[in-house]
Parts: sequence; C-alpha cells; structure tokens
Amino acid sequence: MNRFSMPATLLAVILAVSPGPSIAQPSGSKQPLTHEAIFLMERVGAPAVSPDGKWVVFPVTEPAYDEKKEVADLWIVPVDGSAKPRRLTSNKAAESGPAWSPDSREIAFSSRREDDDVSQIYVLDVAGGGEAHRVTSSPLAARAPVWSPDGQSILYQAGSYPGAADPDANKKIAAERKDAKSKVRIYDSFPIRRWDRWLDDAQTHLFVVPATGGAARDLLAGTRLACAAWPWSGEVTTVTPKFDRSVADFAIAPDGRTLYLTAEDSGYVKLFSVPARGGDVTPVLDSRGAFGTIEVPGGAGRTVVVASWGSSVNPAEVVRIDPVTKRQTSLTSFNVDKAAALDWQPPREFSFTGAKGRPIHSFVVLPPGFDPARKYPLLVLIHGGHANMWRDQISLRWNYHLLASPGYVVLLTDYRGSTGYGEQFTRRGEPAMGAISPTGSRRRPRATGAW
Repeated sequence: MNRFSMPATLLAVILAVSPGPSIAQPSGSKQPLTHEAIFLMERVGAPAVSPDGKWVVFPVTEPAYDEKKEVADLWIVPVDGSAKPRRLTSNKAAESGPAWSPDSREIAFSSRREDDDVSQIYVLDVAGGGEAHRVTSSPLAARAPVWSPDGQSILYQAGSYPGAADPDANKKIAAERKDAKSKVRIYDSFPIRRWDRWLDDAQTHLFVVPATGGAARDLLAGTRLACAAWPWSGEVTTVTPKFDRSVADFAIAPDGRTLYLTAEDSGYVKLFSVPARGGDVTPVLDSRGAFGTIEVPGGAGRTVVVASWGSSVNPAEVVRIDPVTKRQTSLTSFNVDKAAALDWQPPREFSFTGAKGRPIHSFVVLPPGFDPARKYPLLVLIHGGHANMWRDQISLRWNYHLLASPGYVVLLTDYRGSTGYGEQFTRRGEPAMGAISPTGSRRRPRATGAW
C-alpha cells in the first residue's frame, strides 16, 4: 500500500471487499448511531473570558430540524470550575459573539430580537442583573462587538452600501430595496453567491457607538477600504520562524512573555507555546482532537488557557488548560453523557510511505460492532480543495461515523497537498490540482495520483 493511482476528479471510491454492507448492530448497551443523535446535540460555541479571569461566557445552540424552534442562548461558568454552567439569557432570538467590558461587569453581544429587522448589538449587565438593552439601530446586521479600553464605546461590524456616508443613508437604501417591486438581481462582478445565499454589493464596515447607546459613526465612510488601515512605523518580528505549520488562533500570557497558539498537525489541531520574543514552538499538551478558540485572561493570578476542544467522538466543550501541570479540565459537559452512550469509537491512524518516499497519514473509522475477523467494504473519502486536512473532529457535513454506520470501513487519507504536514507538503499538491494558463483557460490536471 505504498502507491495509489486515481483520476484527480474522482471524489469517492467504494472498494467492495465483501458482497455488500450489512447494517451493524450496536454493541452491548450502546445506542445506535443516527443522524438525529448527532445533529440534535447541543453545540457549544467559542468561549469569551472576562478580563479579571473569573468567568467564561459562551453561546450554546439547541438545534432543531425546524429552524424556528432552534434556541441559541448565552451561558456562563466560573473559570476555576467551582460551579456548573448556568444560562445567562433566555430568548427566542439567538445570541452570538459575546464580548466582555474592560471592568468584567458587562457583555456585549449580537442578537435579533422581537422588534429588530436585523441583528443588533445588545449590552447585558452581568454583575448587576436585569435585562439586556439595545445600543445600536443598524439598518444592516450588526455583529462582532469589541469594547474600547475605557469601556465607553463599542466597535462592531455591519454592512454598508456603496455611496452611503452614514447609517441614515444605509437605512434609506435598505428600505428602498426592501420595498422594491422588482426582485431582479443584476451583477457585473463575481462572486454572486455563497453556498445557499445571494451576495449583494454591501461591504463590511467598522462602526463605533457609545456603550450606552446612541448615534453610530462609520469609520470607513467615504473610503474604498473594506478594513481599517492603521499607521505602523515599527518593525515586524517573526515569532515562529522555524515552525512549519499554519498558526490559527493565538493568545498572549498575562506577563507578556509567552504566546499560546493552535495549529493543524497530522490530523489534529494542537495547542502550542512559544516565547513572545521568538524561539522554539513546543506542544503544551500531547492530546488528540482539535482545539478551537483559545483565550488567556490577563487578570488571572496565574496563566490559564481557556479553549474550545472536541474530537470526532467528543462534541466541542469549553475546557481549561494549566500549562504548568499540563492538565486539561472540562468546564462544560453538555454532551458528554450523550456521546458516551453512542456506539462509536475514536478513529485509528496509520502512515505509509508514498511513491516519492514521504510519509502519508490516514485515519480509519470503523463501523459499529466492528468484528476484526470479518471483511468489510471500504469507503475511501477524499477531501476537496486539496489545502485541507481530515481532522479528529465532529463534522455535520461529512460525518465519518455516519458514513461508516451502514457497515463500511472509512479511509481518510491526507494526500500530498494536504495541510497540517508542513508548507512543502502542501505546496507539492498544487501542480496536480490544475492551473490557470496565460489565456485564462484551465489546464487539465494530470491524473498521476501518486501519493
């Protein structure tokens, strides 16, 4: 198994090594794996840690097949794990993007409540209690709030139509388009659609509004930017010059001496640390699964990393990591019992030597009730985009265990060109993926398929 040839356009291959799949029965007292069992699990979002290091706020979605019945509220839990999580908001409208005020007393978040045409920014007094109050009146959806250092203002993102100089102009254009009799769409540029949603000509701008509410100011009005251009005259120092992985999320330790970061690595998303002045990158934990958003509170007595973590058999939860003791502790457990009750197991992994002498990594996912004495049909799942990586992480779009559940062994190979194995490995996949010729036509990729 050191060479595998296939056409580059082939997306999946089923290699029948037995007459056909048979529906596997759950082993012991385990429950059968179904779409409902996975899809209806609560989805724990990215954590937001208070500056004083005492609290974590995070969104939790309670999914439903009927979107109108779906619930997404904010929850809160102490960083030290001294109490169980409790629900912070309880509304029909979904809340997202929580951000703490500098004094750790309030949070700003995005929500579309009863009287809102689009999502707005709300502020909730966590310390004093009471209902959240709206601070924006944006004609286009407002999201991703960030507090100013003095706590007096809130920066947020929202769309802005070309030529609109202020929120009132945007409001007028939005009303005209909403009341237009014709719904014909005219495009003179690309892209025109993102998956199942049409794109319009609105651009993302940055707005500032008083934290108590009031008139918002468009920081990018009258410019051609889609982002803020900040003047910079200092020098840039590469902190991870020897680290041959792509950094995803990062956070700085309270003393400013250490940088914590996440990066793809051989099928996992791991947590690393590096001196802030640059140096060797070292793993904080030797763990499976995938880390998501990480935060390090600046006001905590000692360095604590709060993160989102999950695996292909563990839905994402909020965890706390002590870099000194290298201990990971769960702060939430919304789906632990549900996941433990299902008849699935972590993927197995192996590597083989490819045609050009490079190690090629693969995961193997086994069906429920797997019997090593039997032969099973093999489903080879190939990830698209090439610059990607199979992760030890739950996916609702390509769920390994659901594909295996009818009785297949699923093979997930990170072929040449995949991410998570170094820049050279990723770039070596580019020639085989096709290229644009000087005339603008796409050259047909050679179907060498040598792994």
